[in-house]
Amino acid sequence: MAYEAVWMKDPSKLNKFEFVKHQKDGLDVIRTIIEEYAKKGYESIDPDDMNRFKWAGVYEQKPKDGHFMMRIRINSGIMTSAQARALASIGRDYGRGLMDVTTRQAIQFHWLRVENLPDIFNRLEAVGLYSYEACGDCPRTIVGNPLAGIDKNELMDTTQLVNEVNDFSC
Repeated sequence: MAYEAVWMKDPSKLNKFEFVKHQKDGLDVIRTIIEEYAKKGYESIDPDDMNRFKWAGVYEQKPKDGHFMMRIRINSGIMTSAQARALASIGRDYGRGLMDVTTRQAIQFHWLRVENLPDIFNRLEAVGLYSYEACGDCPRTIVGNPLAGIDKNELMDTTQLVNEVNDFSC
């Protein structure tokens, strides 16, 4: 690590998952999901890595039967038509035809299988979207005016500011 984790000097005072988080780079789990578990299947997922999935914006659904929820960051709720079409296609193909819009202006998919995550990640990346750090121990999606820049009553267009804060914190 690039810094000294003072809180790690006495790991006995940490809960198990805080210790697990220190053992592996959070973004390494993304490669693990794509390259290993998507090929080997749900049953092969290490329990500690299952907890790390949240760094990729992916949570195991209950009941624990092999399905996952994925959250997608949509800062200020602003997206292009290509992004909206990509999200709709993911919902259609893998989410039982559904997707949720959260109160934090994110998109959530349910009923996903680990085998489908590589294709989903590729579809998101192709349109400039991602699920990394959309949930878990990180700053959440920045909520704002989805009509920023075109709302005739707005005091100022916050789009650039929101993007700068997002790029700094993620």
